[in-house]
Amino acid sequence: MSLVLNRNVGQEVVIGDELIVVRINKVNKGQVTLGLEAPSQISVHRREIFEKNKALKVERDLSKYLTKEDYEIENYFQQIKNYFGSYARLSQALNVSRSAIYKWRYYGRIPRRHSDKIEELTLGMITIPLARNMSWG
Repeated sequence: MSLVLNRNVGQEVVIGDELIVVRINKVNKGQVTLGLEAPSQISVHRREIFEKNKALKVERDLSKYLTKEDYEIENYFQQIKNYFGSYARLSQALNVSRSAIYKWRYYGRIPRRHSDKIEELTLGMITIPLARNMSWG
């Protein structure tokens, strides 16, 4: 649900049963300064901070269940994705299907010829952790 309101400086918007109050403090050249009042048990964050905290929480939660090897493998695939921009570009560079890459990621293994090609394409910037456990073929 979205509600769009026009408010002037000094006016307020109340959310819930007066739990959260949003006050318009100042408007200057397209920038609005807000004042927020909320109970201490309610956290208030800018969207970008909220998203960053949410991602960190998910990562912390996952780290409880991932082994060191799982974490290294996931980190390796994240480095590959960041380097190539997407798994689609990686699949083009290796001349394989995207589903093959997702399968490698799922099983935590990459065929040796492809892992060698990844190291070659990235000029050795990305090397395989736990090579004997990750690669086959």
